[in-house]
Amino acid sequence: MTLIIKKVEKNLGKVTILVIYSLVIFFFLVNGE
Repeated sequence: MTLIIKKVEKNLGKVTILVIYSLVIFFFLVNGE
């Protein structure tokens, strides 16, 4: 069970980073126009 939790935490971390990058890129695109 502990290993599964650790894997989930790692995946959530990757997803969070991708979401933040997407928001930043979207923010710059909106301000750029």
